[in-house]
Amino acid sequence: MTQNSMPPAATRRVSELREGEQIATLELVNRAEIDGQVATAHAYPRDPVKAEEQMTAMVVATPEVAGECYYSLPRKSRDGSNQTITGPGVRLAEIMAQTWGNIRIACRPPVIGAREVMVEYAAHDLQSNYATTGSVTMGIVTSNGSRYGDDMIRMTCMATTAKARRNAIFAVVPGTMVRRLCDSAIVKATGGDSPLEERVTNAMKHFRAMRISDDRILAAVGRSKIGDLNNDNLAALRGLATAIQDKHTTIDESFPPVDEDKPKGTQAVKEKLKVKSGKGVAKKDAKPKAETQPGKGAKGGDAGSSKLSDGDIDAAMSNSTERDDDGQPEGK
Repeated sequence: MTQNSMPPAATRRVSELREGEQIATLELVNRAEIDGQVATAHAYPRDPVKAEEQMTAMVVATPEVAGECYYSLPRKSRDGSNQTITGPGVRLAEIMAQTWGNIRIACRPPVIGAREVMVEYAAHDLQSNYATTGSVTMGIVTSNGSRYGDDMIRMTCMATTAKARRNAIFAVVPGTMVRRLCDSAIVKATGGDSPLEERVTNAMKHFRAMRISDDRILAAVGRSKIGDLNNDNLAALRGLATAIQDKHTTIDESFPPVDEDKPKGTQAVKEKLKVKSGKGVAKKDAKPKAETQPGKGAKGGDAGSSKLSDGDIDAAMSNSTERDDDGQPEGK
């Protein structure tokens, strides 16, 4: 070998190679890695029956684990009523990927746009040689069009990546198996072995700890009272809790406020006083009022003397039977 000759590319570091040589070398390395994994998958093929048994045991280990294996999201039906859609969650995908085996999952770094975040994913079943790609997007603007802050954008990027990884795993795992495991998780999460009343009490206690009122909880599943809740409602509520925990939705989106237009508390008392004093309603057969001098009332008093005073409002509130949101009479 002469002094100016170069050793073969295989004996040099990648950083010492030209651009074209670097690409060719990396392709060879990647191909060798994949070929090695494919050979290992064929040498140690999965047992679908045993794999599903292991998955089921992990999914139904505890009600808490089962509850994290599926999610629910609120949606409006065609007739305008509230309903929830349920699907397999990120935790279930992780359990299946670890147990199913012989698959490759990859996600690209998030791409942040003006109004949304996008993450691309790829999945490859090394045993069957089936591969697929896809992408997931999530919005980063509020309902009024304002862009999220930096912290919320980072959290959205993490949530988008988790959803992309979930979709990649479910793309190379049999869908029928996913459905069976999801159903098992729902049954376990809602505590099928415990009395319904006990499970309802525990569910309401959980959401009350999140500062969600009973009215909002019941409205989310289309019920008017706690005693009407059934197993399907409990499953939907547990899925909503998981979706909130995984940042797929928010509390206000899952449990929107109810009766926003109805006056409450002090405002309700003022509205009643206005009605009693004749303000805000048209009186029938009202007689024309006598003319008064500017600045004087009908009996010589100051103009505007019919305006409610603070004393009138306080007296009315002390005698009112209206109740605050906490269930206690106002003014006490």
